[in-house]
Amino acid sequence: MMNNTSERTLRHQAIGRKNWLFLGSEAAGPRAAVLYTILAGAKRHRIEPWCYVRELLLRLHVDDPRLEEMLPDRWAAAHPEAILTHRLEESRARAARTRARRAHHRARQKQTTPRPQARYPHEPWMGRSLAGKPNSRHNVQLPI
Repeated sequence: MMNNTSERTLRHQAIGRKNWLFLGSEAAGPRAAVLYTILAGAKRHRIEPWCYVRELLLRLHVDDPRLEEMLPDRWAAAHPEAILTHRLEESRARAARTRARRAHHRARQKQTTPRPQARYPHEPWMGRSLAGKPNSRHNVQLPI
């Protein structure tokens, strides 16, 4: 199991935790949280963030009652020109490479996995010498 993706995702928060420690005032913290949530939604839906945030702020400024249209999925459907297709192609290509690499690795493991063997195949049975005579160290005769 690989957790590189989750580690990279959490890295932004860990670095940001130190950077965002002091936002200027107590009221700035909730405002920053709202802004980061809006940007995360745009990123998740592969929308160009500047276009989305610009239009959202303009609509909020004029008190537009149609805020449901500004949800990221609905806004992306209405504005297909703002969807980041170049990043989509990159992520699909990367996912295909990862799938191919994992399939190749699994196939190699199936081919090269040795059959289970005895734990110590090169050593005689405990307590018995190679000739079947009692082991002088233990002085015990085991049945053959």
